[in-house]
Amino acid sequence: MPTTNRKKQKQGRDTAVQGTNDSSVVSKVSAAAQGYFHDIFLQHFVCKVVRRAPLINRGYYVRWRAVDHCIRRFFQVTENCPKRQILSLGAGFDSLYFRLHADEALVRAVVFEVDFPDVARRKTALINSNITLKGMLDAHLPCPGPVHVSSGQYHLLGLDVREESQGWEQCVCLDMNDFYLGLVPEEERCRVEVLEPFDEYEEWHQKCSHYFILTASRGSFTAQALLSHPSVSPLPSKSPSWSPVALSVITIPVCVEGLGMASTLVSPGQVLLTGGSSRGGRGAVARVLLRGQEGWRSVIVEPSVDLGVRLYHTVTSCPGGGAVVYGGRSSPLNPIRGLFKVTLGPCGPPGPLDSEDRGAVKLCVEQMVCTGDQPPPRWRHTATIVSHKGKNFLFVFGGKNESEAVLGDGHFLCLEQQHWTEIPVEGAAPEALHSHSAYSVPCVVVINLITRSSVELSLDTTSVPWPLMLHSFCSELTDSEEPELLLIGGGGNCFSFGTHFNPQPVTVDLTLALG
Repeated sequence: MPTTNRKKQKQGRDTAVQGTNDSSVVSKVSAAAQGYFHDIFLQHFVCKVVRRAPLINRGYYVRWRAVDHCIRRFFQVTENCPKRQILSLGAGFDSLYFRLHADEALVRAVVFEVDFPDVARRKTALINSNITLKGMLDAHLPCPGPVHVSSGQYHLLGLDVREESQGWEQCVCLDMNDFYLGLVPEEERCRVEVLEPFDEYEEWHQKCSHYFILTASRGSFTAQALLSHPSVSPLPSKSPSWSPVALSVITIPVCVEGLGMASTLVSPGQVLLTGGSSRGGRGAVARVLLRGQEGWRSVIVEPSVDLGVRLYHTVTSCPGGGAVVYGGRSSPLNPIRGLFKVTLGPCGPPGPLDSEDRGAVKLCVEQMVCTGDQPPPRWRHTATIVSHKGKNFLFVFGGKNESEAVLGDGHFLCLEQQHWTEIPVEGAAPEALHSHSAYSVPCVVVINLITRSSVELSLDTTSVPWPLMLHSFCSELTDSEEPELLLIGGGGNCFSFGTHFNPQPVTVDLTLALG
């Protein structure tokens, strides 16, 4: 490749990286404005305050907290040192120096910040034009070469730094799940978790698995770690055993996408889908996936009564036909009350394999009027059919609602009498759960109760368009001759890379797993 083209490509990549600083500082200001952390200086680096989504605010909070934790610890373990310095690479428009200066924490300490020359020049201009920021520089020293700002305790340099140094004697690394659950005090976590309505747990845990903080030291500091692993791991420490078997995954040529949908196999070859949200927003459209001789097709159904917009609800097939729709939410502040019994009408003639028929299936919707003590409204729960003394019950367990972060109660609805009733349950009750699964199967043990271990199988997704994001999706065991699992919907929001929806359902061949 010619030198000129390589230089242009490098400049393009550098510009893209520098652009992340602009969006990042806006997100930091949003998190500070919502009370996640205290920083009155960030606002001087943006034109206006823009409110970001709760997931973005939490993501910036946990990283801010991790860095702040290590810096405060550094000041503690170096309290008796005559000189101390903090070197921030890729500092962007961070306000670290100004926060520490305001807290009078920079005793015998100097902050050095390094970033691209263009970023450093822009930050220098913002500092020099702001009375508050400029007034916090205790001296104005000459700025030779790449130095843009130089004062007694703060130096800003514009350099292209890409070389790695070695020689560290000790290294400690934690991802943000371990840090947040293990090192952030419970009282602080409780404070943060009620700042905003929040229901993006899959993306939150995924983000915390992606980001980490690492500290490296040498010499006398190896005995005084800035970061330490929690004494008791907040996350399960039992690693699953991986099976060498990889299950094949195949795409179904039907366009169905969405997060937080609910599904159920209402009859052989018919999967009912309701609710969820997709690119068009939260939808009230119900559809059926029909399996014929030519494969699967999607049919939008016409409900006799509007089921409304709902996410993270349940649809449970009933003995004798039909299904019960229960719970869900329209927003984290608005749980949905009431139950509906839904029944599919006749199917029309099949259309082309990739078509989406409308109105070929009728959906009869009937609100259920139930007696007894109804459970509190909820979402992210389970609703499972169980049989007891010749009667069929809908067993609802767990979930969350607008007032409870997680629920641990169980409730039985007698389907024949439409009556919420109490059934004595012996033994230890399960702990409070949400976003879990439950299935009633006699005499089947999924997890080995002696070793308390499980076996996980990998999926061969080489034939499926990348990425395949397996959270907030539906799954159904189909009634085909070969055992297979149908995965529908799924995806998530990423603050850096946008929103992704799995565009099509996929099937997982379970033959090797069950054989």
